[in-house]
Amino acid sequence: MTNGSEITLKDWFVVYPHMNLTSPPEGWNAYLIYWPEKFNLTVPCSMGGFTMALVGRESGESFYQAVLRNETPPKHTRDCWGEGNGRWLELPPGKAYFAVQFIPTANATWKLTVLTPTKTWTDFRDYHIFFETPVELKATCTCPIDTLAERFEASIKAQSFEETELWATPEGNDCFKPLSVKLYRRGDDYLYVEFARVKGLDLVRVLMILGEDEGVVKAYAEGFTAVGGEG
Repeated sequence: MTNGSEITLKDWFVVYPHMNLTSPPEGWNAYLIYWPEKFNLTVPCSMGGFTMALVGRESGESFYQAVLRNETPPKHTRDCWGEGNGRWLELPPGKAYFAVQFIPTANATWKLTVLTPTKTWTDFRDYHIFFETPVELKATCTCPIDTLAERFEASIKAQSFEETELWATPEGNDCFKPLSVKLYRRGDDYLYVEFARVKGLDLVRVLMILGEDEGVVKAYAEGFTAVGGEG
């Protein structure tokens, strides 16, 4: 994503089942669905992002890398953890709903790469499941991000979720500053919500993980958090 500051954010995340590349990845399914709307968890003023549902009956791995690139010569790329190789973490079996959404914080014209899926599922060996389309989008939402986060939390609690203890206090890194990071519970359901400001861009990244097992939600949240991770 790029706005008038000529800085590009690349937010790259992948799930890998443990498998032989010549055989099907048995025990794993991924579905590209917009689940926040289904569960009434739509982030206010979001201008898009990526959502999916993952079902793993065996363990797997997550890979996450975020990079900020200065597009003004001399061009310079900065990995958010300073290592240049992203972050790998083990994922336990279980089901998780995963979403990354972006909120603009100032009036600006954005250049986005829209990924349109060619099918609603993946077998994890096919990397050509999207059409890439460059678009420009004018963002006009200038609501204070604290207000948006409070509105979103109120909508979460209106669905009988209650805030519960988070396993760690998040810290920032070279690309992101944590604004609000919380864990909610409703019966057996756990919901992780992370608001993080992108440094150098008028943009906030929102990560949401929903699942029926706290350990699964924790693993996905740690795998794809924008803050507090090591390369």
